[in-house]
Order: sequence, then C-alpha cells, then structure tokens
Amino acid sequence: MRILYTLVFGGLMIGVTGCNKYLDAKPSNFFEVPVTLDDCQSLMDDEQTMNTGFSADGEASADNFYLDETEISIFSGYPFLSLYLWQPDVYASKPTQNVWGNLYKAVLQSNVVLETLNNVRRDNANSVTFDNVKGSALFFRGYVFLKLLSMYSKGYNEATKEQDLGIPLRLSSDFNSVSVRSSVSESYKQVVSDLTVAASLLSEGKPSVFERPSRRAAFGALAEVYLVMHQYEKAELYADSCLKIGSKLIDYNQFDTTSDVPFPSYNDEVIINLLSDVQGFYTGYYDVDTSLLKSYDVTDLRKQLFFQRTSDSTFSFKGSYYASGYFFSGIAVDEIYLIRAECRIRLGKVQDGIDDLNTLLVKRYIEGTFTPYKATDASTSLSLVLQERRKELVFRDLRWSDIKRLNLDGENIGISRMVNNQPLVLKPNENRFAIAIPAREITISGMQQNPR
Repeated sequence: MRILYTLVFGGLMIGVTGCNKYLDAKPSNFFEVPVTLDDCQSLMDDEQTMNTGFSADGEASADNFYLDETEISIFSGYPFLSLYLWQPDVYASKPTQNVWGNLYKAVLQSNVVLETLNNVRRDNANSVTFDNVKGSALFFRGYVFLKLLSMYSKGYNEATKEQDLGIPLRLSSDFNSVSVRSSVSESYKQVVSDLTVAASLLSEGKPSVFERPSRRAAFGALAEVYLVMHQYEKAELYADSCLKIGSKLIDYNQFDTTSDVPFPSYNDEVIINLLSDVQGFYTGYYDVDTSLLKSYDVTDLRKQLFFQRTSDSTFSFKGSYYASGYFFSGIAVDEIYLIRAECRIRLGKVQDGIDDLNTLLVKRYIEGTFTPYKATDASTSLSLVLQERRKELVFRDLRWSDIKRLNLDGENIGISRMVNNQPLVLKPNENRFAIAIPAREITISGMQQNPR
C-alpha cells in the first residue's frame, strides 16, 4: 500500500498544483512505482482516481436544466457557468480544477498498471487475478477515452472521422511523450480495442465491489461505443451479451418518493459504479427543463423519484443511483435495455425493441397503471424509445453525447439559453458541441484547440 499512496499522491499533487503539467511534465515526487500484482490491484481499487473523477461537463453543457438570472449571477466566474454558456476558455478562472487532468490521471494509472504487468509472471495460481487486473486497466483506459471523446470531440461521423480531431491517446506512462491529438477514427479504434480485450480478460461473475469492472461492464461499455458509432448490429450484440449475464431491473414502486435520496447506492441495476463531480449542480441553484418535466405521465414514478421541488414552479434533480450529491455516470441495466431497444428498432426488429421498452417501463409506473406500448411503424417506435431514453437516463452525463449523435441522424436538436434577457443559441452540429480543451493544456502541449 505504501507504493500505491506514493503514486496516487504524485497524481493528486499534479491536480492540485496545476493539471496543465500533468500530460507533459513528470512531477518530482513521482519516484516509486508498483512492482507486484497486489500493488497493481491496489491501484485499480483507488476509487478516488479510477471511479469518482468522471465529469459532468457534458451535462452542464446540455439541455436538461436551465439557470435563471439569479442563478447565473451566483455562478459568475466558475467553470460551471462557462460550460453552461459554451464559452471558449471554460477553466480560465480556476485552471487547476479542470476535469481533463483528472481523467488523464486515471489513464496514467491504468498505463502504469499495464506496464508493471509486463514484468509480473502470470501462472496458474494468479491467472484469474492477473487477467482481471489487466482487464480492469484496459477497461478504465478505454472508458475514460470514450468519456473524453464525448466531451472534447465532435460526434462520430463516418464521413469526416479521419479529419475530425479526437483526443491524445496516452498509451504509456512516459512523461516525455508530448500530447498529440489523434483523429476521431483513431481514437474510437483505440477505445474499441481496449474494451474488447478487457471483455476477454475480465471475469463474468459479479465483482466483489461495484467499483471493479467485470465482463458485463465491458460488454455494456462496448454497447455504448457502438451506439455512438452508429454501428447498431454490434451495439445490439454487446447489449444482449451484457443482459444475458444479468438483466434485473429494480421496481420503482419499492422506493420512497418523498425521500431526498430515493435510490440506495449499489442497487441491483448498477453494473459498475462511476461518479461525476456535480460541477455546480447544487440543489436549488438550477432548474430542471420544464418541457422535460411535462413529458412524464402523472402515474410515472420517475417524476417523483428523480426530481424535488425547489419553488412553486421549479425542480432540481435527486435521482442519482449513488445516494449522494454526485451524479451516477456508470453503466446500469436500464441503459442497456434502452440501447438494445433502440438498436433492434433501427435494425427492423420493431416488436423486439418495443418488448424491451415495455419490460423497463412496467417497473417505472405506479403498479397496475402502465399500458404496454404496441409496435407500430419503425419511425414512431424509434421516437418513443428515444423519448424514454432521455427521461430514464436524465443527468447521467449521456445527453450531450446523445444530442451529437442524433443530430448526425438529422434530429436537428439545438439548445437555447436566456442570458440577460437575450437568447443564446447553440445550433445543431455547431463546432461548440466539442467543448473547449482547457487553454493551459493547449499552451503546454501545443495541441490544436477545438474551433469555436
């Protein structure tokens, strides 16, 4: 454990003293590295770095909430407001808080483990642990890359994927390697590679703690990736594989709608527990989108379990699958059902897709009130699934990515804000759908910034 704490301390010090130096400068206190398989497992079990450093920056930029003039003034000078306003230098006022550095710390830790394992002998006695540790490192690296792409790159477009800017693919712990942005095509190939190998290594059984990856988590992550890539046959395949290992849904009738934290942490739908920093989503200081609220039926328990009233006319979110102020941004069974439903409908298996949707929704309505949907034409059924996806997966840091991929399908989703009584509009497929990389990262590395 001594080695673990030294390594993590080095990473944390980078975050505290200046995340901009993280990718391209080795800290002076980075002087010990893991040696044994147990050391590597300890690094993968470092929850603060590997599981809780995810970002809600996409959620802060999306359309599930709005700020009134008073709330805007409260957050003046904070990154949260810059994200909300799609500004070019989000972390200018607080450069050491950027999530880019936090996420790449997890990449660093994964790379250190993978390099250490090259010098650890795999044998019959340690093979299961060895494979799970290696699979965990690949899972985290691939999934972090996916989250970075969802924020800092344009949506995956088959026509422009070779030219569109992706992310730096840091595949070693060598601090002398200067960060260079790969293409979107190269970036997604790496994500798929990491997660595919992870799936082959990780155990199928339920991990001892929800923070550890499993084969089911890797299958779920691959379903997410292929959905974003518009490769629906593969997305359906991996969603199906994920659900074959475990498909239990929780019944929302079992939870207290008056509770401030209605869902327990580690409930039966959670496949892997990952958390996003709220980045300013403090109860009472933002308002859930009114059109979104109106989309829930009066017998839909999600309206009462997901949201709490903050005034006569406003609500905030309370429905995280982690009983705290953090957003749950991991992988859960409900999301996988929705991925499979969407893909089945897109592939012409409309009845199967609607069956998946009904399986989910019967657990979301007051018992005895839900009337199952009937399959009609593919277009109507797809619209229904996409509407339910937004309602079910609200505030899970998926909406920003969804808008980008759906706009490439012609959904024409824009976002508008009111600021100083003037409209601020983000049009479909605008450059600003790729969030600006922290400016100090650009200065240090020389990488190309996302155009505004």
